[in-house]
Parts: sequence; C-alpha cells; structure tokens
Amino acid sequence: MKKFMAMLITVAMLVTAMAGCGSGGSGSTADGQAAGVKKVLIGLSVRGLENPYYVELVDSIKEFSAANPGTEVVVMEHKSDEQKQVNDIKSFLARGGKDCVLYVDPQSATINAEIAQLCEDAGVYWTSTWTMAEGVYPQDYKYYVAHQTLDNVTGAYEAAKAMFETLPNKTGNVVIMAGAVANDASDERVEGFKKALEEYPNVKLLDTQPCNWDPQVGLNLVGTWLTQFPELNGILCANDTLGLAAIEGLKAKGKTPQDIFITGFDGIPDAITSIKNGDMLATCYANPWAQGAYGVATAYHAYTGKLDPTTCDQTKRAYYTKGITVSRDNIDDFIKNYVDSKPTIDYNEDFGGFVKPIEIGK
Repeated sequence: MKKFMAMLITVAMLVTAMAGCGSGGSGSTADGQAAGVKKVLIGLSVRGLENPYYVELVDSIKEFSAANPGTEVVVMEHKSDEQKQVNDIKSFLARGGKDCVLYVDPQSATINAEIAQLCEDAGVYWTSTWTMAEGVYPQDYKYYVAHQTLDNVTGAYEAAKAMFETLPNKTGNVVIMAGAVANDASDERVEGFKKALEEYPNVKLLDTQPCNWDPQVGLNLVGTWLTQFPELNGILCANDTLGLAAIEGLKAKGKTPQDIFITGFDGIPDAITSIKNGDMLATCYANPWAQGAYGVATAYHAYTGKLDPTTCDQTKRAYYTKGITVSRDNIDDFIKNYVDSKPTIDYNEDFGGFVKPIEIGK
C-alpha cells in the first residue's frame, strides 16, 4: 500500500511539472515573454554612440522593435576597430542562432566579404549601410538582403555648391577634410565636393586630408591648414563632427566661421544648432531615423518570410536614399519638420527610402 501511494504521488508530481513546462500562451518566461514564442534579436553593428547620427539611428530601430513585439535590440559598438566588429558579429550570431537579423555599418570594405560569409553560414538575414565592397553584392547571396546608402555624391555636391555660392564673387580657396581611407561614404563625399569644384573654376582646391572620422585629428589639421594656407576661405568636411571640430579649430586660432566657411554632412543635432546660430554654413541630413528603421525592416521581413530576397526585384537590393541639404536659407523649415517632429516611417515597406539603384560594379 505504501509503495502504491508513493507511486501515485510521483505520477502527480510529473504531471504538474509537465503542465508547468507546456508551450502556448498560458505559460511565460522569466522576462515576461510568452512561453514557446521565439525572441528575435536585432543586432546593430555601428561605430559608436558618441556620434549623434548613430544615437538617432539606434533610437529609430528601437521604435521598430517596440512596434514588433518579441524582438530585442542588441547594439554593438566597434569603435572603428575592424577585428572587434567581426568578433562582435560572430558572438551575436552564436547567441541568436537563426532567430536574429543584423544591420551592419562596416568600418571598411575589406571586411564585407567575411561578414557576408558569416551570415550565409549562419542562415541569418542582414542588411548593410554606407560601405559595400566591390564584388560583394547582396544579389550574389541569399541572406545578404540589401545594401542601402545615402546618395553621398549628390549630398556633398549640393553642400559644396551652397558654400561656393556664398563665397564673394564665387571665388576662393578651399580644403577637404575627408573621413577614412577605403570608406565608401568618405570617398563618395569627396567625389561630390570635387564634382561641384568642376563647375566653379574660380574656386581652388588646396588640399585633401583623411581624418579617420576623428574630430581630434580634424581639430589639429585645421591649425596646420591655417598656418599653411593663410588665404583659406572654406573647409568642406566629410561629416558634421569633423565640421564642428573645424569650427572649434578656427575659433581657437582667432578666426570665425564667417571668415572661413564650414560645411558638414549628416545633419546631426549639434550641426543643425550650429547652422541656426550662424556658425556652420550647410550640411546634408542623412535621415538616420529612416535609414535605420528601413534597413532593419527589410532584413526582418526576409526573416518572417514576407520578403524573398531571391525572387524580389533584384535592382532594389542595392540602392541609394536621398538626403536633405540644410543651410542658413532653409534652417527654420527643417527644424519644424525634422527636429520638432519626426518623419513618418512605414515599417511594412520593403527597401524603404529607395530612390535609385546602385550600379553594381561601378
């Protein structure tokens, strides 16, 4: 009898334990997610949140995550270290398995092939931004869903024209503060600056120097330029943090942005304030709010099956988005529409922000 009662108690305990481990909406995990429901990790591999551009981008992706329950954002800052970026992505893929998607801003084109192969081997959908390596194209992979980048050439061209039109008699001497070597965004912005120079024969380019996107390097470079080129009239900067460093460098040497004009790129909050205050002359707003959300949405739609990268319009898998030139002329309207309010993002849109395809192999 005692053995029979002991057996009944054991069976009851097993039934209770099995009920507690059952799948479906009735159970829950420690973090409140419904038991049996997969958590999808959204990985962001970006340079660093000391740059307001990336802060806004991450905020947009967190908004996307909030609109898609069961997702979690994982931010990986590589601090311009290529090996750290690769190692971070390896760790993220190991953690997420197939239940993750990835948004990558590669430090340089040299690591794109490795990232593409890591995601292909892991079966993880991903998108990239800014830097796409020659010969490593989304159309050649199943899980490399898309690459999107701002039309840097047009944005830089328009910012440079804003400066050249402001120079007295459209005449002067300028320098270019570039970003990093072998970086698409930097190279394309320099191309845009030089394209504008071709249309202004009385504007002379004195020097072009890369700064590895480091404002301290840019600050030091301004001091060198002011000594080397006392006739300097303008500094074309590959991003806003470099532009703001250039303004600081001018003021440290007793110059003002009214003596030597400064343009930036990205449209970060401090640059917008600087334009409003009459310091920076112009910038190109990259709209990271849309870039981040659309980039993640496209990878997520591939994960959920809404989008099949192998059968969709292949010309859209590598594409340009459009920036907004912001200058002293339109600063008030920009603040009203993009600072005091945020752009509306349609999270259901694939390849959001598409303007035109990137010519593969160009």
